[in-house]
Amino acid sequence: MDVATRCTRRTPSIVLLLAVMLAGLTGHVPSIGATTADRPPLIDINTASAGELAAGLPGIGAVKAQAIVAYRDGNGSFASVDALLAVKGIGPKTLERLRDLVTVGEELAAVARERERTAVRAVRRVIERSHQQALAASVGIDGR
Repeated sequence: MDVATRCTRRTPSIVLLLAVMLAGLTGHVPSIGATTADRPPLIDINTASAGELAAGLPGIGAVKAQAIVAYRDGNGSFASVDALLAVKGIGPKTLERLRDLVTVGEELAAVARERERTAVRAVRRVIERSHQQALAASVGIDGR
């Protein structure tokens, strides 16, 4: 198999891998079709009291709300919504149910957005380089 064929066959795999990595960096894939009018105000998991968490989040009672606050007090602010997985009693299903209802605050959200922009730029550069390499390989082989 020639280089051009190998490069072009790998490109979709590389793009998919980078997209998955990007989703992991941002920690959130927005809901399609949801508008701000459809959603209640977000609850900041870095500032909300146990009472606010229990009252405003489905499936979060007093015990889990207190566990969130205790984790935050012991480990510092949550860097992302996904960091809730570190709290005892919160698993992937609970996290998915809460994802569109909570935030980590505007300051940390701004940091996350900047990381996302940086990751997107990196992904674009890798994709562009991959295309350039595939093109160069095909031109080098076809140009003989």
